Amino acid sequence: MALILIITVFLTTTITTYGLIQGIGGYRGRSLTEAFQIALECIGTCVAFLIVNIGLSVALVLLIRGVTPWFISLYSVADTLLVGLSVLQGFAFQIWWRSTGHR
Repeated sequence: MALILIITVFLTTTITTYGLIQGIGGYRGRSLTEAFQIALECIGTCVAFLIVNIGLSVALVLLIRGVTPWFISLYSVADTLLVGLSVLQGFAFQIWWRSTGHR
């Protein structure tokens, strides 16, 4: 199942890149390697935010368990919403970071 998604993303990226280069007559924008570098920086930032968010969530759950009589399951940390919000944080941070002149 995951292989189908990877092939689909690869094909759309290849077709789009080829279309830009051929269709616009030798597109001379940023180089493809620079685009991949920026994409990898964004992915790395998203992963870093995800790791920090998971660590902080686990610490908060354990703190609440230790200080209060409430029991909160660690499974609540495994919510997919955390992944989406971490991706949003990562991309927002990268956009802000690049807008301040850092490259």
